[in-house]
Amino acid sequence: MIKLIQVNEITADRYSRIAKQLKLKGTPIPTNDIWIAAQTMEHGAELITSDRHFEKIDGLAYSILEGEDYSESIFKTIMLQMPWQSLLLEES
Repeated sequence: MIKLIQVNEITADRYSRIAKQLKLKGTPIPTNDIWIAAQTMEHGAELITSDRHFEKIDGLAYSILEGEDYSESIFKTIMLQMPWQSLLLEES
């Protein structure tokens, strides 16, 4: 099942907490990626990405994919990073 998820007040709260944490640590990342991380955390999902800067976010469940066969990766619930939206994929 694929769901397009929207930003809400909980997402915005998580965004602000992540942005503050990154600022205090002096490790900024792109704004859009903070939104992606906030949505991932809100939905208890795992982010699948090739961007290593997500490693800077404490408490984020993520996997960095590098040159492997993506079809071999099995995840029950994942968040795919896409421009301007996030898709939540759930095994049904």
